[in-house]
Amino acid sequence: MITILCAGSCGDFQPYIALAQELGKLGKEVRIAGGKSFEAFIKGYGIGFYPLSVDYQTADIDPKMLQEAQSSDNPLKMLLTFNKMKKYVLELTEEMYYACVDSELIIYHPGATIGYFAGEMLGISSVLAAPFPMHKTKEVASG
Repeated sequence: MITILCAGSCGDFQPYIALAQELGKLGKEVRIAGGKSFEAFIKGYGIGFYPLSVDYQTADIDPKMLQEAQSSDNPLKMLLTFNKMKKYVLELTEEMYYACVDSELIIYHPGATIGYFAGEMLGISSVLAAPFPMHKTKEVASG
């Protein structure tokens, strides 16, 4: 089983859906772990799904705080904003870890870095797969 950990909006999930489909064509069993509001969307593509109960789309999070987190233009600013959302982040981190328990490989979104640590703890490989540029280029601003 390959588990893809994802966080964010629909646009964050789309590249991983394409990846999961291609891995499926290679005979790999794949599932995407993400917020419960994305379940029908992901399953609609014939991809396995591991629902996370903490979901930024449906959780009772102050929209202004969520906007600050999503628009942070540097890691420290993002960390400070997410620190305000600690309760949700801790629950999400724990659920993402458990989504990885029976995996042979973890692929993770930059917003789901628990994938790296879960891989280390479980003794399995993990791969960061960013769906957007991680650094500014002349053509594209960083995500």
